[in-house]
Amino acid sequence: MPENTLELGIQAALRGEKDEAAIYLSKVVSEDPSSEEGWLWLGHVLSETDKRKYCYERVLKLNPANKEARQKLIELNEQTVQEAIKKIPLQNDNAGETKGKLEGEELTKTGKFNPILLSVLGVIAGLLLCGLPLFWLNSSGLLTSSSIESSPSLVMPSATVPISSPTQTATATQLSTATVTRSPIPTTTQDVSATKKAGVSLASPLISQAEVMILNSQYAQAIPLLDRAIAYAPDLDEPYYLRAKCYFHLLENSSIFSEFQDYISLGLKDIDQAIALRSDDGNYYALRQSILNELAGNLDYQVDRIAINKLALENARMALDLGTTEDFPDRIYANGLINNDRCEEAKKMLQDMIDRTDPKDTSIGGLYHIQSRAYACLGDLNRAIAMVDKSMLNNMDMEYKKGLKAGYLYQAGRGNEALPILNELIEKNPNYGGIRYYLRAAIYIDRGDRKKAEEDLSTGEGKTWFHGGLYSYVLGQMALADGNTEEAISQFQNAESTLFITDFALRQRIIKKLKQLGALPLEITPSVMLDATPIPTIQPRPTARPLEPTPTLRAGGSNATPIPGFNYPEGAG
Repeated sequence: MPENTLELGIQAALRGEKDEAAIYLSKVVSEDPSSEEGWLWLGHVLSETDKRKYCYERVLKLNPANKEARQKLIELNEQTVQEAIKKIPLQNDNAGETKGKLEGEELTKTGKFNPILLSVLGVIAGLLLCGLPLFWLNSSGLLTSSSIESSPSLVMPSATVPISSPTQTATATQLSTATVTRSPIPTTTQDVSATKKAGVSLASPLISQAEVMILNSQYAQAIPLLDRAIAYAPDLDEPYYLRAKCYFHLLENSSIFSEFQDYISLGLKDIDQAIALRSDDGNYYALRQSILNELAGNLDYQVDRIAINKLALENARMALDLGTTEDFPDRIYANGLINNDRCEEAKKMLQDMIDRTDPKDTSIGGLYHIQSRAYACLGDLNRAIAMVDKSMLNNMDMEYKKGLKAGYLYQAGRGNEALPILNELIEKNPNYGGIRYYLRAAIYIDRGDRKKAEEDLSTGEGKTWFHGGLYSYVLGQMALADGNTEEAISQFQNAESTLFITDFALRQRIIKKLKQLGALPLEITPSVMLDATPIPTIQPRPTARPLEPTPTLRAGGSNATPIPGFNYPEGAG
């Protein structure tokens, strides 16, 4: 891309020649989609609101800290809200009463009679005409039950008039005191359509306002607005999707495990409903994949994680097929393959992606560290270490990458190299995650420093909900040192069954220890039950995945805030 193309576009924009500027700037972003300045200026010169929003959203994807793009997007969303509010017709809860008043006013102004009123008066007059002779017959004794039975011509049907709703009736004596009102229940297809249209009109400004709040990370504040939007338009898919998105972001920062479980359940319920209403939006499947990934990352046993990760992978595939605005959906799918223990397949897919990516593209570092997970899953720790080292070229997510490397080094028997990395990470951010403490405790126990190992286990307990894997392994080593073989076997079995996919080498080490102790790994069947309909890979269709009641996750544990990367190693990166 010629460097001056961007300058020409900016200069044209400053002169007020927006059409000319749009031509230059469109060329800039088409040749270099990572041009933050190109997208920003293109958003300034375009006239259509939707296109301007798209440009500013692209800027924020490239640089979430861009205040100018964020402010412009907020202004556009607020403008949309105001425009939608102006289009909403005036509403009155007392619709029947209001309509009656209006009809009365119309009668006064025009001199014309209301046909409904004429009908009612006609019925009353008819009943009076029939009732007077009957009253005379009854008072004279001529109208008796026997005479009625013998004179069929005198039998009259009961007169009924609809009142309030189709199920209510009024007799002639009730009619004089009854108030005739219109039924609020739509009775025709046209009425139903009008009701839905009115509901959407009421919901639209609420949705727009919620979008502004979500953009400003006000997730809890957006939920009540979306609740109201759904009440107005229950057949609209977008508010369910947005509310699920709010629950997802809230669960990421939840510090209470029961609250985390609730957000998972509510988020899945909403995104399922959104997909049931609209099954062709890739973003919906991408969000469901993310929520399922969080669910899997907080289950104890590896077999349970794989059961959920299988569902997450189906959704990642669907998002990839349908298209999504999420960043790097192909990498998300590759990560999903690893989480499903399809590591050889993931390694080849990632290598193909690496081969097709320009080595100068800084985002290639993400491919390298994901592939390092595939190598660790396959037990090739030397390649895993080499790939995570390569991933550090862009200096992004360095704490996470260094944590990966420390884990690989420990499994490769190079704990002395892993220890200074862990010391640096913990000193820099002591509250980042508990699994780092478990890993350092494992290094200490291998060195025979039990006191430091116990201290790190105790500290790590309060910084993660996860109390398996390395945690159980260190306890097993301690029990073995104490001569408590039975306890050691129990802890080693628990460790082996709760380790993560990338802990292949450590798992093999534990299996070897169990064999030496005359024991075998646990045989565990998946305990997480979800009523999940498999998602077809070609033709999308709605799938129901109710999560009632909430599946059994980890009970007890600490209330420490989970930290991405170490508390959620299955989906990190």
